[in-house]
Amino acid sequence: MNTFIKKAALALSLAAIPAAVFAAPEEHTIAVSYADLNLATDEGTAILDRRIDNAIEKICGGPAPRDVNAGMKVRRCMAKTKLTVSGQRDLAVKTYRTNQLAASDRSIRFAAQ
Repeated sequence: MNTFIKKAALALSLAAIPAAVFAAPEEHTIAVSYADLNLATDEGTAILDRRIDNAIEKICGGPAPRDVNAGMKVRRCMAKTKLTVSGQRDLAVKTYRTNQLAASDRSIRFAAQ
């Protein structure tokens, strides 16, 4: 009987928790196009880097809010996402400079980390 009461109490306590707590974290994906850029130049690469930084800021929630915990979360998201996208960025520049990439494929897609 004790086991039944414990299981019932657990079930009731779990039912009181909002469903959002159990939901998978929402993932935002963004694409940064460089179809209009010449990545063989430093200027083109710098523009791509600015576009990537702006997209990371947008996808992670913008500049760090005043709330310390929220600010830490945003900064952590931005750092992880920047690290993740850096490989794609480097590959895009390399393949562009060696003409190994079709024009239709000139975008980088990534999600917030």
